[in-house]
Amino acid sequence: MLTPQRVEGHFWLGASYALTAEARNFLRAWLLVDTISREMEAVVRLDPDYEQGAGLRNLARLDYRAPIFKGGDKRRSIEVLEGCLTRHPEDSLAMLYLADSYLALGLREEAREQLEKILQLCPDPNYAPELAAHQDEARVRLAKYFYAGQ
Repeated sequence: MLTPQRVEGHFWLGASYALTAEARNFLRAWLLVDTISREMEAVVRLDPDYEQGAGLRNLARLDYRAPIFKGGDKRRSIEVLEGCLTRHPEDSLAMLYLADSYLALGLREEAREQLEKILQLCPDPNYAPELAAHQDEARVRLAKYFYAGQ
C-alpha cells in the first residue's frame, strides 16, 4: 500500500532516480531532474530534518549539477547548503557539496575551509562509515585543488 505522507518513500524514490540519472548519459539524465526535484521537495515538506536535511541537501546538489535551463543555480546551491549546515553543523556531506559549489564559483578559501572542517569531525556512531568516506573525498579534493605542486 502506498503512503504518500511517509517521508522515507519520497526520499528513497528521489535518491533512486538520482542514481539512475548518474548512470545515464548526460542528455537522458536531464529528463529526471524535475522528478528528482519533486520527490525531494516532498521530503522537505514532510520533514525538513529527515536524515540531517537530506531533502534540502539533495535539492542543493541538483542546483549545483543541473544546467541553468533545467533550473540549476550554483549560488542557490550555496545558500541552501549554508542553511543546511546551520541546522546540522556536522553534516559532512553538506560540507563536501558546499565545497564543490564554492569551487565552481571560484571561492577557493571558503571551499578549503569546508574541506578542512570535514577532516576535523569526530564520528557519530550513526554515520561513521559515511564520515570516513566523506573525509577521504575531502582529502582527494584538498590534494587536487590546494596541495598540487606544493
